[in-house]
Amino acid sequence: MSEASHEIGNPFDCLPAELVYQILEKLPVRSLSAISRTSRALYVSCQDERLWRREIINLKNNKLFLECSEEMLPGPDEMDSNELRIPGPRLCHIAIAHGDSMWIHGGHNTVRNTQWFAEVNNDLWRYKFEERKWEQENSPNLPHKTEHSAVVYDNKLWLFGGYSGERFSSSLYSYDFATNECKIIQQHGEIPPERSAHVGVVYGSKMYIFGGWNGAEQNNDLYSFDFENYAWKKINYKGPAPAPRCSHAAVVSDKYRCMFVFAGYGGPTHKYLNDMCQFDFVTETWQICEHTPLSPRSRMRLVELGDKVYIYGGWNKEQEVHFNNLYEYDIERSHWQEVKLELGPDEGKIGQHSMIVYNGILYIFAGYNSALQTSTNDLYAYRLSRPALISPPSSPNSYQT
Repeated sequence: MSEASHEIGNPFDCLPAELVYQILEKLPVRSLSAISRTSRALYVSCQDERLWRREIINLKNNKLFLECSEEMLPGPDEMDSNELRIPGPRLCHIAIAHGDSMWIHGGHNTVRNTQWFAEVNNDLWRYKFEERKWEQENSPNLPHKTEHSAVVYDNKLWLFGGYSGERFSSSLYSYDFATNECKIIQQHGEIPPERSAHVGVVYGSKMYIFGGWNGAEQNNDLYSFDFENYAWKKINYKGPAPAPRCSHAAVVSDKYRCMFVFAGYGGPTHKYLNDMCQFDFVTETWQICEHTPLSPRSRMRLVELGDKVYIYGGWNKEQEVHFNNLYEYDIERSHWQEVKLELGPDEGKIGQHSMIVYNGILYIFAGYNSALQTSTNDLYAYRLSRPALISPPSSPNSYQT
């Protein structure tokens, strides 16, 4: 290297910091991640928190984040049929992360500006994270369900309960990811009564169902389904029982061997709730968590990442408000705090959506958009945590994997 090159050093050192940040701010988060992993020169600049605190990105409209190649984009003769390659608008569907994809099923639409059901879906879609591409899975026997629950166990998707548009259900279906086969399961034991707007989670070799309603009343029943013998059991739990509710949200923490249930609609006064309840799977005990309460709401979603639980969206019909706040719940401290997003006051107000986390990125799909007063099929992403950084090689001929 010449003496002049030594005098110049890192060319970025010659640029004002403001200009470096202006360059980096134009890049999508995915590119920042790649740069921070591969470029030692840009490492320090890419760690600046201001570059990561960005508004939720609409993947449907943001081509930089989608990184669409020309062959992935529809041609002129495909434009009219492009909706066949993207799930239609919906709400109260389910979404789970499995393998390298997000899977969504069912849900329904409403007549514009009303709560009347327009249709209940039975379609199953797969969103491949790496390819940023939707695919529809055409499997016979997929049920028409909305406000149902779903878990993954033994490489299968298990769909329980819900509403068909005509009646409430206690049916259980399994979809095999490997064979693309869907079948109804013959259940045994203390089968839960028909319900929708409940929650379902999996822990160990069992699925747990809590709450919901049957068109007349909410409940606070808790049932377990043993995947080994296909048998249900009603759990006679200990501790203070949560109030009956529907349209609540739940998430499992394996570390704390428990299920967290948040908010919903119901209770003795039939109001919107904002309590956090914790069920210990080992002792089968409920407890009401002491926490700084958020605004009462229903039809929001929870996800878990590390020792934190995240909530986004929801609505409170009594207050005529949809929420666009992202909150983080510290399990150890039983404390909520808001995650600041760069959103306008009317942006991102949704409910009845789905939400999953994959590789530290929060994905939010569809739901009811209060600004448009209709269901949507938008897909949003927000990075909750940075990707793991690859250590630089110790020598030019030494590489770590």
